[in-house]
Amino acid sequence: MDNPNKLPPINTNPHPTTNNSNNSAFNHKSLAFLKKSRKQAEEDAKLLANRIALLKQEEIKTLKKIEETKAKAIEIYKLKLKNEEKGKKVNSPKIFSFIHDFLEAESQGTTN
Repeated sequence: MDNPNKLPPINTNPHPTTNNSNNSAFNHKSLAFLKKSRKQAEEDAKLLANRIALLKQEEIKTLKKIEETKAKAIEIYKLKLKNEEKGKKVNSPKIFSFIHDFLEAESQGTTN
């Protein structure tokens, strides 16, 4: 007669309704899915890295254009001063005012 205090055996099969052949097919599908997911994640990471590199290149180009524009503004300002010294008038008081303010702010270290 069986002992009533004895526990039943532990089932080690994680899917008790499936047999071993179905279980191996399930593992194969799961493994294939994991491989496909990993490959997709690696491809996504590669695309993101390329996008970041492209954005960094665009940032460098933009900063270069900003510096070129600053240099042109300074050149215009200097020409304006030179023309004023010669008694010539230039018909752009707004740009003169802007450049003058910009150079003052730059000399005080308040611009980028």
